[in-house]
Amino acid sequence: EERDQVEKVQSSYDDIVADKESRDAETTEKLVETTKLLEEDRAANAQLFEQVQAKQREEEEFEVECEETKVSNDEVIAKTETEANEANVEFEVLKGEEVAVDAESPEAEAEKEMAETIRGGELLVED
Repeated sequence: EERDQVEKVQSSYDDIVADKESRDAETTEKLVETTKLLEEDRAANAQLFEQVQAKQREEEEFEVECEETKVSNDEVIAKTETEANEANVEFEVLKGEEVAVDAESPEAEAEKEMAETIRGGELLVED
């Protein structure tokens, strides 16, 4: 009977050890699976981080290009405004010279006399 009891205890112990080994195997399997998932997540996060950094570099480069374009456009606008102002000054000078020349010409004198005659005629008509 003692032998039966030892065998029962041994069998019970063997069952406990087998159950523990089974649970250990399941735990190890889950740990391996979890570790694999964590590594995949880390790899995905690293890839996303690289993509975000690349996008930020692109945006910074674009901002620099925009600023350079703005500066270039501002320079072109300033140059164009300066040229336009110079052309306007030159035009006004030429226009002033033309007016002065026209005022001295015989045609201008005839036009003045005709305008005075017309004005005089209008005055007579009004009376």
